Amino acid sequence: MIRILAVGDSNTYGYDPESVGGSRYSRMKRWTGILDAEPGFTVNNAGENGVSIPRSPENAAAWLSSQIDRWKCDVITLMLGTNDLLNMNVPSAQTVAERMAAFLDACIRTDRRIADILLLIAPPAMDPGLWTDMRTVEESMRLGDYYRYVADYYKLRFVDASQWGLPTCRDGVHLTAIGHQVFAENLMQILSEDSRTCKPESRENTESADRHSN
Repeated sequence: MIRILAVGDSNTYGYDPESVGGSRYSRMKRWTGILDAEPGFTVNNAGENGVSIPRSPENAAAWLSSQIDRWKCDVITLMLGTNDLLNMNVPSAQTVAERMAAFLDACIRTDRRIADILLLIAPPAMDPGLWTDMRTVEESMRLGDYYRYVADYYKLRFVDASQWGLPTCRDGVHLTAIGHQVFAENLMQILSEDSRTCKPESRENTESADRHSN
């Protein structure tokens, strides 16, 4: 059993901008729920709408450390940075990567276990849409290169979701249901092939956050 704590923004939470009132995709239409339903995986969804890379990295690092013991997780997926770009007057992938590096540095100083189980994910690239302009889209496409450098520096596992060709909704930011499906398929393959996430012993199942939501 691979226990995953999924930390991220609305594309982890499963926000559906096409729904009335902008509610959440159903469990089997968001990548966390799709992966959670697969044999051998348990996903606890810690995604939140609108969140950015923590500006108080020490506090966030302490919270993340506490979650390792709470969920007994084998993997922490960390996918943040989209909202940072969207909220900048002048979007800069380099600046976002510097924020991520500061957060990761605090995490590793707080609890070395975080580095051992963390998978840094560069968010899906944005598309031209209702929420985006060309500068934001271009910087989102560059973010993966900067995150790769950060991951190499801290010797973390890394994947660039912007390389997966994930379709977004009209806003150019949020994944479509198909995008969530493709995301789940790619991540499942990566985690299944990564020997550091595969535990030979079986563990007692825990209730995941996704299993209690629609």
